[in-house]
Amino acid sequence: RLFGWDEFLGTWVEHLLTAIDTAVLGERAPTLLALANRNEANSQKQVAALKRFKVGVKDAARVFVLYAHEFDWLFQSWAVKELPTLMLFGPSDDTQDHQGRVELIGPLDPA
Repeated sequence: RLFGWDEFLGTWVEHLLTAIDTAVLGERAPTLLALANRNEANSQKQVAALKRFKVGVKDAARVFVLYAHEFDWLFQSWAVKELPTLMLFGPSDDTQDHQGRVELIGPLDPA
């Protein structure tokens, strides 16, 4: 129990480690990050599509879903305005301005 936070500290640390894992390892392995609102229909549709996508790609790509109510601080720092938003991280190509990150507004189908 740290500062009376109980399980909240553990949850916050887990969220921070997920964000770090995505940012750091996303440069080495293809990583799809979905930023979503758990209670919004378009976000729910996107998460369902991502589940099908992950079944198809198996270990060729990593997929994370981050929900607004848990990662609001991250969404604000990245200036995310619309949900769902998909971010694809991959090996950097020096000719690109986005340094290995592509953002798309969803929902997108896995096809």
